[in-house]
Amino acid sequence: MPHVVTGKGWQSAEYNVWDYDQRPWGFWLVTDTRDTKDSAYCEKIIIVAPGKILSLQSHKLRHETWTVLDGTLTAVIDGSYLMLKTGQKIEVPADCPHCMANLNDTPCVVKERQTGICLESDIVRYMDAYGRLTTDTNDRIKSSADLYLAILEQMQGKQQKYA
Repeated sequence: MPHVVTGKGWQSAEYNVWDYDQRPWGFWLVTDTRDTKDSAYCEKIIIVAPGKILSLQSHKLRHETWTVLDGTLTAVIDGSYLMLKTGQKIEVPADCPHCMANLNDTPCVVKERQTGICLESDIVRYMDAYGRLTTDTNDRIKSSADLYLAILEQMQGKQQKYA
């Protein structure tokens, strides 16, 4: 469970190293956290299971950097559809709609570095494939929402192909 620490006259939030959470799409594990005089950061290893997608979401208080350590990551970032291979990296600005997906048959391993105020409660979820609570979508995220739905259709088509 994330906890709040006070540092250098401002309040930051960080996770504990070795925090872990199983999700419908895979899991994440916190590998490092820091609280400096200028900012805080948290690093996670995220495993996206084959044929799974995270929610379409944004964060008001943090910026993220994703580095693919193994596999191929399908990403939606602010209305753009991207395929990232092992070794590739992408920046996700604060308040930017985004999601990760794994359209392949093997797990995808991603290192995520969160910079800013790192709280799990900072997730604004717009769409979710697993029935978790979402907020209303708006015109600003329409193109990202359309891409999210297209990825879901592609995933469902693959599942039917192997059924």
